[in-house]
Amino acid sequence: MNIETPARERQPTKEIQMKVALISVDNHTIGIQTVATVVADAGSEPALFYLPSHLRNYPEAIEERIIQTLRGAAKEDERILIGFHLKEMSFSRSLQLAKTARKGFGNRAVLVAGGTHAASLREELLPYFDHAVVGSGEGIVPILQAMENGTTVPRLIRRPPSKFIYPLFRDAYVLDGSGQIVRARIRPLAHPQYKHRQSMEIMLEVGCSYACSFCEVAALREMFGKQYRILSSQPEQAIDIIREQIGLSPGIEYVYFFDEDFLLKSEKWIDTFVAGYASIGLPFFMFATPRSISKGRGKLSTLADVGLDTINMGVQTGSPRITRDLFGRKEDRAEIISVLGVLTSLYRDGRVTSPPMVDWIILNPYEKKEDVSQTIKLMQDMPLPFNAVMHCMSFFRGTPLYKKALTEGVIPPEYRFRYDLHDFLNRIRANEFGLDFTSRSNLEWLKYNTILAGMNGLHTIKGETRYYGGIVEKDLPRYLETEMTLEEILELAASLPNPMDGVLFPWEMEYARQ
Repeated sequence: MNIETPARERQPTKEIQMKVALISVDNHTIGIQTVATVVADAGSEPALFYLPSHLRNYPEAIEERIIQTLRGAAKEDERILIGFHLKEMSFSRSLQLAKTARKGFGNRAVLVAGGTHAASLREELLPYFDHAVVGSGEGIVPILQAMENGTTVPRLIRRPPSKFIYPLFRDAYVLDGSGQIVRARIRPLAHPQYKHRQSMEIMLEVGCSYACSFCEVAALREMFGKQYRILSSQPEQAIDIIREQIGLSPGIEYVYFFDEDFLLKSEKWIDTFVAGYASIGLPFFMFATPRSISKGRGKLSTLADVGLDTINMGVQTGSPRITRDLFGRKEDRAEIISVLGVLTSLYRDGRVTSPPMVDWIILNPYEKKEDVSQTIKLMQDMPLPFNAVMHCMSFFRGTPLYKKALTEGVIPPEYRFRYDLHDFLNRIRANEFGLDFTSRSNLEWLKYNTILAGMNGLHTIKGETRYYGGIVEKDLPRYLETEMTLEEILELAASLPNPMDGVLFPWEMEYARQ
């Protein structure tokens, strides 16, 4: 693993007199914070814009407010680089702002798209963006140098990550819950467990040992081959950054580690981290895989001593066929049950304060009714309690699964990500995969997926009642055994708890009512 010194302890390599604005239009800022470190190292002062929304596009008034703030961040007639961290889930909002920025700033703005999806979206980006950077955020430096020197660089820059880059924390222009843009460090993250409580988000390692076909990690592994690496921070420096940020923002209530798999780190790294984090005392959230939990039980116990609150583990499906042949994952049913037993024991023994969270993928058109049935059966057999979090199948451009689905006609060429990952109800109402629901087998598939959607939430026993998320035990057999029409399935879906309820910010709710 490659370890690097934090940016705040390094001197800029060269002063670049260039205004840089870095924009995130989704729920997270980690991507632009990493690039901000690179920009600061190059001698420029980046302005960060955090503009979260759940709407496909910003309303006109919000868009104008954003552009006015962007104008205010740059001097009149000053050249400016405007960078967007692209994600499939928020691409339409990025494109909306890029078009408006191009119109408002003209040629004095250089628009740069960053992120894994930038390579696969290249044809759509070319009319609006001057450059796309994929891989390491260091790919932005040649663009800055070219702007400064009047030279040219390729429009697509691929740069494999070669070292860990610490994020730069500073006040950002934040689109808050009321629809105003304020200067703040607080980010109104909507999390299924923590809701809108204030968090500190940080990554201490980049990379993943898995290469699931639906994930951008698989796309990066394909792109960079042997140059793809898992890169780690220094634990002492990580603790210094966390402690410093908590001191600057005393309202922080928990720390949210976005590492793909926190348990990949060595025991030495974990021990050093724990020694430093013990004095911080805030609960923290982390992601892990079944395989890393199976191998890292001692690490879990050590982390539980200093505030580990929640472990989020991806399982995705109970079907061995889908797990192995479609997703390219490694675990089997027995391993999933075993490692979840480890996590639920930590909770029942009072070592952690929240039940584990388990991620699942539903509405997968590659699955048959039998595959979905295996997922339901697995959840029935898993140790309790746990929170099930359902994500609707979404094909992200550039991933191996997207290419497969497009080639095999599972999705049409015009397929685009249009709905929130948790918005099951609107997805089935729209029938986004164009399935024939006059077919009894497709209807049964939809019914079983609707039942899975209803199993979102806490799986536990209260009194004498077993709860499968939003479905109680006595109702589950009836739903499974009853033959339903399409209208009855849609009625069932509408009657179940909707994870989208309460997600919208107040300003979004106002526009939704209009």
